[in-house]
Amino acid sequence: MADKKEDRQQDLPEDMDFETALERLEAIVEELEAGELGLEEGLKKFELAMRLKEFCSRKLREAEARIEEYAAQAEAAGHQLPQTLFGVSEDNEEKKPEEDVLGDF
Repeated sequence: MADKKEDRQQDLPEDMDFETALERLEAIVEELEAGELGLEEGLKKFELAMRLKEFCSRKLREAEARIEEYAAQAEAAGHQLPQTLFGVSEDNEEKKPEEDVLGDF
């Protein structure tokens, strides 16, 4: 019996970057919204979209962690970076990075 994690990885190449995954996700959403797919094909596309969303969210969290690390290093060196780099909007509401890019996916 195949491992579910292994099945999930089949559709996502190891070397896929964030931008490619996001483009694929957006294309799938357009296909699903068009409503022209059959049930089985629609389910497969939906499952792939969920894996792509998970991948994109993970990449954004990793990027946020790297930025926070660089910010801590800059702060320790006496430098100050703009708050907009750290998920704080101009109206001072904190946002998760995936909220900005992924919207309502």
